[in-house]
Amino acid sequence: MDKFQRIMLINQYLILEKLYPDKASEYALHRIAFEDGFELNYDWALEAADEVVTREQCQEVIDILQMHRVLLRHFNEGLISNSINEDQIKFRGFDGNTETEHFAYANYFINNLGRFQEQLDNLKCSHSLNSHGPTLVRYLAMLNKWNAKPDKYNLQPNDIDDIVLNWSNK
Repeated sequence: MDKFQRIMLINQYLILEKLYPDKASEYALHRIAFEDGFELNYDWALEAADEVVTREQCQEVIDILQMHRVLLRHFNEGLISNSINEDQIKFRGFDGNTETEHFAYANYFINNLGRFQEQLDNLKCSHSLNSHGPTLVRYLAMLNKWNAKPDKYNLQPNDIDDIVLNWSNK
């Protein structure tokens, strides 16, 4: 970290100390680490900043949500075969421990931006986007099948079987 970046962070921590007096001592400790050049403590000060969620990961989440929206619409309109039940097409969220970036972006996109709100109604445990188990591999397998369909927004029952049963049988 160069001197300019350190000065910028020092100034930010000074502002935070004034804005949030209840956390002023914590901010002061971080500011001092940057002022005195204690590199070991830089990471401690910056640990509140999450890892970057890539553009590709964000787009994967949006595509997965869109796919589930289409599947749910087809289910609600009765445009599926008898071999599929509602539970098989529900969006279950992402694992908060192992699919952290996808989980964080889905949470932001749905809860903060207010998009894909219908997915909240489909979640099993009180609108939590944490599936408490891996889902990404299944979603990506379903997404590959969905993207291969010639008209992925107007699916036939056999198309839905192909997408959903690919996921359900894994």
